[in-house]
Amino acid sequence: MKAYDFVDKQIMKGVNKGVRAWNYTTGRTKTDLANLLLYAAPVVEAAGLISTHGAVGAMFYPICVWISYVAQRDNKTLEQIEKKAMSEQMMVNPNGPHHRKLKLRSAYWGSCSLVQGCTSFVSKDHQIELGLGLMSAGHATRSLSHYISRADPLPPGKSIFEKAGEKLNEMISDAVRKPVPVRAFNLEDI
Repeated sequence: MKAYDFVDKQIMKGVNKGVRAWNYTTGRTKTDLANLLLYAAPVVEAAGLISTHGAVGAMFYPICVWISYVAQRDNKTLEQIEKKAMSEQMMVNPNGPHHRKLKLRSAYWGSCSLVQGCTSFVSKDHQIELGLGLMSAGHATRSLSHYISRADPLPPGKSIFEKAGEKLNEMISDAVRKPVPVRAFNLEDI
């Protein structure tokens, strides 16, 4: 278990940096990013299921969507808990029930992705290889979304474009207020 905790801790370091970059660049929260990935995961998984199992695989698409829906709902609940904790100057327990559930989900979907990815490399059938590779990518996306949900909460902010626009407006208004020094010309110099 110590080995898994070490790997999990290292993954979370990288995820926290990525979430900070996302927040700084877009001004959006980790929940927005995690839910965006949960929108993408069922699409990629369904492509893999259809590639591998044909029409029978398409019947599993609603299950993939439902799993994403439940995870998105849990992410919104966790976001509300974190907002309330921040407003009361408190921290959310990283070992609480929501975080434990997310840790379990991220490990589960990550291991499913790993198994399917390895199986796709061993497969001799190109169609099976493609399908398992797509399902692996979908499960990895889902796993990453659960890791992101466990990241440190950051408040929403302004995107870099909004920040750049404000800075540009500030520079323009400063330039208008400051007189530009003009060199006096002597008519004899001309």
